[in-house]
Amino acid sequence: MSTRSQKQYTLILPLDLQRRRILLGMKLRGFGVHKYNGFGGKIEPGETPHDGALRELHEESFLHAVPESTHSTGSLLLRTHADTAALDLYIHVFIATEWTGEPVETDEMRPEWFDVDSLPLEDMWEETTSWMPGLLKRWVDGKRASVGHCVGFNGGMDKGTKEWSVWHGMGGGKIRWWDEEWSDDEWRLLVKEWEEEGAGVMVRN
Repeated sequence: MSTRSQKQYTLILPLDLQRRRILLGMKLRGFGVHKYNGFGGKIEPGETPHDGALRELHEESFLHAVPESTHSTGSLLLRTHADTAALDLYIHVFIATEWTGEPVETDEMRPEWFDVDSLPLEDMWEETTSWMPGLLKRWVDGKRASVGHCVGFNGGMDKGTKEWSVWHGMGGGKIRWWDEEWSDDEWRLLVKEWEEEGAGVMVRN
């Protein structure tokens, strides 16, 4: 498994199983502006990923996810080859199926409900579109699946900001699905296979 340094983040998805809908947020400022995504951010010192996800959801939407109904459902490893000094992004993915409160717009995010079959894919991170539709459909169909996704970026234009970004230009990725939670050994094997296949480096002639 890679020994590269990483930044740890969380991503939490409030999923209404009965109505088959997901709460996403339009990012209003900062990294990922003008894109829909789940809620999340950096893990604070002393926090577990689970606690960090609960905190970020409340800060960005005012929802209080029920801790016992907030499930670990995946890991994402993002690496850019356009900036060798950039750290890998390791993202812990959670699905929350119960919460209290109503979503409220904040200065950072504007929450909006979407049917899981009608996600705003054109206004999402290209990496996210590779796994989120499949994960959500599995859950609303009663399968508590988990996902692992490793992907490399080679730099490209961000159509939202009209600026070049090291986190665009998606190269090769490797995705794996599990019926339940995965083991650390299974995740390490996925990362190892992805790196042996080139870690998403785009070969230019």
